[in-house]
Amino acid sequence: MTRIAAIILAVTAVIFSVPSQASDSVDVSLGGIVWYNWWKPAWSDGKSFFNIINPSSITYRMDDISDFRTSSSFLAGPGISVCLFNKFDVSSIFVIGKYDYRMSGLVRAVHFKIPDMVLNGTLTDYNIYFRKVLKWDSDTTFAYLLTKNFKVFTGFKHQGYNYNEIFYNSDLLEAAQGNFGYLGRSLVNRMRGYGTGLGVGFNFPLAEGFYFILNFSGIVLWCTEDIGLKYSYRVSPGPVIRPFMVYFKEGKFTSYGTNTSASFSYYLDSLGTSVALGFRHQALYNKQKFNNNIYKNCVAMNMVDGRFDHFYGITMSVTYTFSIYSRSGSSGAGGGGGR
Repeated sequence: MTRIAAIILAVTAVIFSVPSQASDSVDVSLGGIVWYNWWKPAWSDGKSFFNIINPSSITYRMDDISDFRTSSSFLAGPGISVCLFNKFDVSSIFVIGKYDYRMSGLVRAVHFKIPDMVLNGTLTDYNIYFRKVLKWDSDTTFAYLLTKNFKVFTGFKHQGYNYNEIFYNSDLLEAAQGNFGYLGRSLVNRMRGYGTGLGVGFNFPLAEGFYFILNFSGIVLWCTEDIGLKYSYRVSPGPVIRPFMVYFKEGKFTSYGTNTSASFSYYLDSLGTSVALGFRHQALYNKQKFNNNIYKNCVAMNMVDGRFDHFYGITMSVTYTFSIYSRSGSSGAGGGGGR
C-alpha cells in the first residue's frame, strides 16, 4: 500500500507541476494482452536436493533432473498506461497462465552426510516427476519520452509461480536384488521474484497509423523459493508402507537478464484502438549460493546456480485510448492519438 500511495503522489505531482502552456493532454490506454509462449525454467536442466531424515542419521540427496522438456502455454491479462503531456508515460501489465511438466527416466542420485556434506554413496534410480505450474509475470514502468520516437524507462518487476509436484523414485539396484520398493512425495513449490530494470524504447512510423515498436531492458530480480510438503512415504519390500521424512529450507537466488520485445502496431483512429502483434523474449541467468554446509547455503530444492531461464513467444494486444485532460482543461472520454 505504501508503494502504491507513493506512485499516486508522484504522478499527481508531475501532473500539476508541468506548466500549462507546455501541456498537451493526458491519455489513458486500457486493454488486454495474450501471450502464447514457451518456458524453459532454470530447474528444467538442473538438480534437485532434499534432506532424508532416517532414525539413525540425516542425509542430503541430490538428483539430476535434466530431462524436463520446454512447455508452452497461453498467458493473458490486463494492461493500462497513462501518457502525461506527451512526455511521461506510466504503464503496467499483468499476465498469468498454466504449464504442465513431466520427467521420467534414469537419474544419478548422490547422498551426502549432514552437516559436512561428506559423500555417502551414489545410486542409479528411476525417477518420475509431475509438475503443474501456475505462473505470472508483471511489469510496471515509468518512461520519459526524449523524442516522439525514443524513450528511456525504468520500473518494477514481479514474477512468480506455484507448482504442485508429485514425485516417485525406485532404487534399481535394490530392485535387481529382489528388494523392490519406492518413494513417493507430494509438495507445492512457491517462487517469488521482485526487482527492477532499466531500458530504452523505439517507435518507428512505417505508414499512417502503422508503427514498429522495439523495447529492450536489463533486469535484476531477487528471488525466494519456499517448499510446502503435503505428504511423503516409503514403500519397502513386504510391502511395508511408512512415512518418509524429508525437510526443506527456504531458498534464495538472484536473477540477471534481459527483456526484449518487438511488435507491429496499427492504430484505428476512428475507434481510438490499437492492435499489436509481436514477439517477446526474457532471458535470466541465476546465481545461487551453495557450499558444503547445508545450513549455510541458499538451496531449498531446485539447484539453479549458473542456469538460464528462457521465456519467449508471440504477443498480441488490443488497446483502447481516450483523453481525460486537454490543454483547454476539458475532460472526458474521447479518441486518443496513437502512442
